[in-house]
Amino acid sequence: MRGYRLPAATPLSPSPRVPEEELKSGDNAAGQLRPHRYEQPKEIVMRVFLTGATGFIGSAIVPELLSAGHKVIGLARSAAAVAALARLGIEAHRGELSDPDSLAACARASEGVIHTAFNHDWATTTREAA
Repeated sequence: MRGYRLPAATPLSPSPRVPEEELKSGDNAAGQLRPHRYEQPKEIVMRVFLTGATGFIGSAIVPELLSAGHKVIGLARSAAAVAALARLGIEAHRGELSDPDSLAACARASEGVIHTAFNHDWATTTREAA
């Protein structure tokens, strides 16, 4: 994800012919086209909902998203997680993986969702789910 930016849909600009002055200087062959000059893509700032933002993988994704200019909302299960997310400069959504309605509401309010959270409490996991 390092340095990745979502390009905006932009039309390509046509490649203009080489100006007469350059043709006379001998730098270009007659009728040669310049390389295409593409318009720079406009950055798209997205609201990204990130589960597991304080975890091993999520904490590596947060700075990448922020450096790309995106607004990040992290899922927080505790007050300590809310404080940790605030120190990172991101908004916290207080909730649990076991509450799909809360997760869905935050996901609907976002342009992107990255799911890196994992519930590793095997004591409450049923045998069929394992």
